[in-house]
This record gives sequence, C-alpha cells and structure tokens, in this order.
Amino acid sequence: MTDADVHDELWVVLFGGDAPSMARARAHVDGCEACQKGEQMFGRLWGALSGHLSAAPPSEARSKLLDRVRKDDRLAHFAPELAELFDLTEAQAKQLIRDARDPSKWIEGPAPGVELLPVNTGTRATGMDRISVLVKLEPGATLPQHTHAGTERVLVIQGGYRDSGGREVWRGEVHRMEVGSTHSFTAVGNEPCICASLAGVEPED
Repeated sequence: MTDADVHDELWVVLFGGDAPSMARARAHVDGCEACQKGEQMFGRLWGALSGHLSAAPPSEARSKLLDRVRKDDRLAHFAPELAELFDLTEAQAKQLIRDARDPSKWIEGPAPGVELLPVNTGTRATGMDRISVLVKLEPGATLPQHTHAGTERVLVIQGGYRDSGGREVWRGEVHRMEVGSTHSFTAVGNEPCICASLAGVEPED
C-alpha cells in the first residue's frame, strides 16, 4: 500500500491534530475502504514494533515516519483531477505534483504567506481568457479580497480554507465561483493549504 492509495485524513487519525481536524478525519476514514485498510496495516505495524521495544514508539519517531511517507508523493492522489482541470496528460499532472513539492518552483504571492505556481495548461484550457495556477497559503494566511471577472474552479489538494462568506472548503472539494462574485479566503488547520485554480478572465474591449 502506498501514500497514493490512502488519503491525508488517515495520517491525521494516526498521528493527531486539532479536535475539528480529528473529527473530520475520523468520519472520512470510517467511510473509506482504502484508509480503513491502511489504519489496520499501521496498527499491525506498531503492534509488531511494540513487541521488540521496551516502550511504545515515541511520538517523534512516528512523526518522522509520517513525514517520510508524505514526502514520497502525498499529492499523487489528485493527478487525475489536476489532469482534467488543466487539460494535462497523466505524466504532465504528475510532473506538476513534483513541482508543487519543490519550494524553488513557487513565487511570492499577493500577500504574506501566499505563494503561486503558474501552470502551463493543455490546449483546451489555454487562452488569453484564463489564468491557471496553484496557490499555497501557510496556516492563517489570507488571499486578499478579489472579484472574479470570469468563472473560477478551485480544487483543494491539501488542507483547507474558509472564505469571507463563511464557507469552508477542504481537501478533495471543488469551489466554483461565478462571474462577478467577490471573496477572500484564509487557510485553516495546521498545514499549508494548496489549491489548483482555473479562472476565466473577461477580454478587454
């Protein structure tokens, strides 16, 4: 079983988080067959390790294991969705995910704690009337208020955010904003929020 087989909610259940995150993660795992199998597998692993240790594995060791598993390919689950959104091949979507894990690929965004990664889309999504980008917000960072000149689709691939209208959008959810809509949004939870955005732009006269 690989990180691509399970979802980030499993790691929250296994390694902890704040109370709201734990509640959402527990509900997801209880309804996800792949994550249930992963939870059982890790339970057997820790049980086997405990038999050879004088004490239970320390939280620091578990955290290091979590980091290693996540860094392997924590966003790979969303390759098909990114390919569809940006009109990419599977190979191109996987390369985009690798780029997203490379800090040097990101550029400074419009506010503190906000970074952008421009996306070269396929021909169906390409055009002067579209903006395609990954957006990363550190916990608590806010993307300033803005008005949508065209329809925008935002797919959250890590963490979550709360927009100025009070709506929360979490990993795996799509937020659609219509022409003329206005909002800002703030990353919530204890990890950076990463979103994939494809936004329309009204052509100038």
